[in-house]
Amino acid sequence: MEAITDVIPTLPHELTSSLKLYSSLGQRGARGGARRYYYQGWENIRFTAQRLDFFGAPGIPPALWVDTLSLNYSLPRGSVPRAPTGLIVKAPKNDRETGIERHYVQVAYSKKPGNMSGCKGWIEKPAYLVQPMYSRNIFHMFSEGIMAPFQTLREQRLLPLVEIDDKGNVREVVEGMGKKCPAAHDAFNNSNIQTSCPPHSGHTELSAQDGVCVHRRALDELEGYCFRKLFIGATNTLDFYHATNKVASRRADRVEALRVFKAFARSAEQEWALNQAASRPQAAKHARPIVTYIVRSFSRAVLNQHDILHYILSRYNVTVRVTTLQEPLLDTMELLRETDVLIGMHGAGWTNVLFIKPRATVIQLHPYGWRLPYGGPIREYYQEMALANECHYQQWFSERPEYAFFREDDFKTPR
Repeated sequence: MEAITDVIPTLPHELTSSLKLYSSLGQRGARGGARRYYYQGWENIRFTAQRLDFFGAPGIPPALWVDTLSLNYSLPRGSVPRAPTGLIVKAPKNDRETGIERHYVQVAYSKKPGNMSGCKGWIEKPAYLVQPMYSRNIFHMFSEGIMAPFQTLREQRLLPLVEIDDKGNVREVVEGMGKKCPAAHDAFNNSNIQTSCPPHSGHTELSAQDGVCVHRRALDELEGYCFRKLFIGATNTLDFYHATNKVASRRADRVEALRVFKAFARSAEQEWALNQAASRPQAAKHARPIVTYIVRSFSRAVLNQHDILHYILSRYNVTVRVTTLQEPLLDTMELLRETDVLIGMHGAGWTNVLFIKPRATVIQLHPYGWRLPYGGPIREYYQEMALANECHYQQWFSERPEYAFFREDDFKTPR
């Protein structure tokens, strides 16, 4: 687990403890109704591997354990979540990430702020707890470790973004955060639902003294420290793992939010390239459309991919590029930014569809047995990413059980 700290200037030292639960529209429930997901904003807490102490609270809530990743309370529509008495932290069992084990962190509430004297040290600036499910998987790292915190910090006005035009005018980037503030529910007074938030000024001035600085630290280094403000969980606008919903009104927010994230990533890429000893050569312009084909050489490999490539080259006047998506990230971003058509077998490498040219065509291939009874794929993460990029999305399912990704016995009809 890692904490991103030192986000904005020091907060006042007064003990004004609060626990707010910020709501985010989630995926549809079993009956088709939209659920709400929540992420938490704590103030004045001490975090250890076994216990989270919350100081200055007016009371102790009833027992409730929640997953620190999704923070899905699964409450009836219209109800308000309760303050948790425990957090569930999930982590892989081994380096191969073949299983998940749970770790339980108790949340304790105290009415006496004086108990905070036992803090090893103070993190005065807002902090964000980041916990990707599988740290070795590019999809989980981007969805849970980068994009979800990015969007949450934006919604909380802790990560202001600006753009500068040719005349030097500075404008705050407010697109992708929705037209309404995230609703903040007071955890100890359910009738007090706060829907206001600091207004956007449309202009942000940054200086060396009070500029935004993001510093990454391992949580193990902060054992026993106290936090003035700590966020746990994430808004699901850009968390494609926990919020693979297809609520039409929500997808519009995703399109805007993903466009802002890509611009942010693009600026980071340009800054990184400028700092390299050797400048990267400019990519040549191509007159023909570019078809990029993703090769998998292990599980879910396509056995006749040479036939597929030959068919494309013989039928269409295009440039074909073959990739394993194992190249350095900057090279992958550049490749997909020029891609007009992307084809490949389902896998974590499809996370890179985030960087594809908007309104490109993407064709995702699925092995036999990958289709759910209603006709959709087992996993819809990458479809949602492509649609958030306003791409033309198509998918193909193998109908040949002899080439199944699963064992043959899995598909035998019981007698």
